[in-house]
Amino acid sequence: MPLAKSYKSQLDIMIEELNIEDEVRLLHMLMFPDIIRKEKREIEEDLLWESLETALEIALDYVVDMRVKEGIILKQDMESKIFKIQEELFIIEKRSL
Repeated sequence: MPLAKSYKSQLDIMIEELNIEDEVRLLHMLMFPDIIRKEKREIEEDLLWESLETALEIALDYVVDMRVKEGIILKQDMESKIFKIQEELFIIEKRSL
C-alpha cells in the first residue's frame, strides 16, 4: 500500500499544480505497475496429481460404463431392425411365389 499512497499523493500534487479539474480514481491507480502484486503459489505436483488421479479415474470409469450401455442399446436397436427387415423379406418372398 505504501507505493499506492505515494502514487496517489504525486497525482494529487500534479492535479493541483497543473490546475487540472479531475480527481484521482482507482482506475488511474491501477494503471501503475506493481500497485497490485500477484503472489505465485507453488503447487506440489504430487499432491495435485493425487487429487486429480482419483477424479479422473472415476470420470473415465463413468465414460466407459456409458459407452458399454450405449453399445448394448445400439445392438438391441440394430437387432430389432434386422428382425423387421427379415420379416418383410419373408412376406415379399411369399408374395413372389
